[in-house]
Amino acid sequence: MLLSITRSIATVRTVSLSALGARFNSAPASGVSRLSKSLIQVAGTDATKFLNGLITSRLMPTLTKKNEHTVTEPATGDDADIHAIDVSRNWGIMHEDIFSGAATDSERLSVLRDGIFSMILNSKGRVFGDVFLYPTPFTVSEAQSEDLAAYLLEVDTANARKMMMMLKMHKLKSQVIITSQPRLSSYYYYNDSPEFSQFVENFKTVLFSLTKSPGQALENATVFMQSEILFQSDAPVVGFAIDGRVPGFGVKFLVDDAGDADAVIAASRLLTIEESPHIVDEAVLRTRRFANGVIESADVLNTGDPALAGVNFLPFDLNLDYTMGMSLDKGCYVGQELTIRTYTAGVIRKRCVPGSIMITGEAPSSLIGCELSPIYDSPITVELDLVSSPFASPFGVSNPTKRRRRSGGKIVAVDGARCFALMSLDQIAKTKVYRCDLENGAEVRVEFEVPAWWPVE
Repeated sequence: MLLSITRSIATVRTVSLSALGARFNSAPASGVSRLSKSLIQVAGTDATKFLNGLITSRLMPTLTKKNEHTVTEPATGDDADIHAIDVSRNWGIMHEDIFSGAATDSERLSVLRDGIFSMILNSKGRVFGDVFLYPTPFTVSEAQSEDLAAYLLEVDTANARKMMMMLKMHKLKSQVIITSQPRLSSYYYYNDSPEFSQFVENFKTVLFSLTKSPGQALENATVFMQSEILFQSDAPVVGFAIDGRVPGFGVKFLVDDAGDADAVIAASRLLTIEESPHIVDEAVLRTRRFANGVIESADVLNTGDPALAGVNFLPFDLNLDYTMGMSLDKGCYVGQELTIRTYTAGVIRKRCVPGSIMITGEAPSSLIGCELSPIYDSPITVELDLVSSPFASPFGVSNPTKRRRRSGGKIVAVDGARCFALMSLDQIAKTKVYRCDLENGAEVRVEFEVPAWWPVE
């Protein structure tokens, strides 16, 4: 099996991965970066069930109805195999394709060992923070597969303390152990060449899709490491994920480097895809995300900007459904009621849309919170006829009034000349160019572009 799989991927590995041109002025077309993320481990008999009740993605193979008003047919075939998984053991993780349109679990679900993107909400259905969730370790021996389920949550460091408190608050009687993992670090590798995108799609198709059993998932992960498709075979990788928020966007991996901030060079040498990959600052990854229309909760939460103080975001505001970070029928979890009600009603009025900024005049210290109006919606001055009007003021005061300019949305995150704005989808459908007049007389114009990878509504 090892030979056949490596041959199917070899056709892509022989293609040159030299970049065809960087998307950004100064950033290399490929690189590896150490992320400012914190890792929290949740392990124990109830780990899968516990996390399933908190994150927006589906982890449990089976769904339990709260009120049995209909007859549930017994599962058969692959569905029965998935539903029979013992989630108390180190079985892997569930991947769900919410856009497949499939009617059965066997068509929609896969059992794998690579991580998933998800989100945790508060009780009111607002975003608490997004996470990458990894089954750990990535590859295990047959004996270790009998160990209890264990997961690593990758969270933004600024939100790590709150996340830890929230997890412990919901623990109650769950048989789980929650610990921070300061020795672990998260790394990101990207390559903007078309060849790399195809390369990722190839090994994803062969090794990280359509698997229905924990045993097969474990075998595929082992083949992935032994074949040195992406990493040295002895690389101490404890977690791995294909960043599926955008097709071919990059890969993430977790390494035990004792929390050494200078260990990025050693981590880059674990890769086999390039001999000497560029070491890039995390700011390059942020710029790349903004250019590709990928927003994270860290861009808008806990930023310290007073314009965002008290502002809450729904998961749809941050395009969680577009980035495959949620399940639409998994059952109850914290914040689920408002989320699913919004989705089933079919009325999603706002989303964070990426745009390009142009400023005429003196640039302000911050554009966060800047209210945007359609470029064609200029203020209209109307003089009231106070003599003929039966409602004229008895005081004879006639001041010109301005019709209120309609707001299309406001800027919530900025990176150089790129931004995200929480925009009315109705307004975006009418025009892509907006303006904001500042107090110092400067004018800000933002031109929005709907990313090509967004699903067609």
